[in-house]
Amino acid sequence: MTISDSELSKVNLKHLEFWQNFKDDAPQTNTTLNINRRPRAQHWFDITIPRDKKSYLAFIRDSQKNEIRVHIYIKNDQKLYRHLEKNKNQFIEKVESEVDWLPLENKMASKIECKKIVDVDNISKQKEHFDWLLKVGEQLVGVYNETKNL
Repeated sequence: MTISDSELSKVNLKHLEFWQNFKDDAPQTNTTLNINRRPRAQHWFDITIPRDKKSYLAFIRDSQKNEIRVHIYIKNDQKLYRHLEKNKNQFIEKVESEVDWLPLENKMASKIECKKIVDVDNISKQKEHFDWLLKVGEQLVGVYNETKNL
């Protein structure tokens, strides 16, 4: 099954609207995350982790699985990933969501991810979705920064 250009455009426009609303909402939440990049018509929105060149934080709006996700994407550093995984109890204790460990062995990256099943198209629930993404993103980055240098 292929998706027509008009369907793809509708999906991408929904992504763009979601991320624009996410960016507009972030300043009212007093988040410690720097949500300053320009939203794009794609299913992800990534930001830098301050003082870190090896990883970044990505927010995902998955309209096919009807879920939102946030993950730390670790670029080409299995040693760092394994170090963090050895300290996974820190993540379990401090992140208010189940944490999935994705080593992506044959790839150039690894992920530490949290996800939540939601109705991604329910605009009345967007604020809840944004709050969850920001809260869990802050928690992941906090534990990541505490743990990476242990």
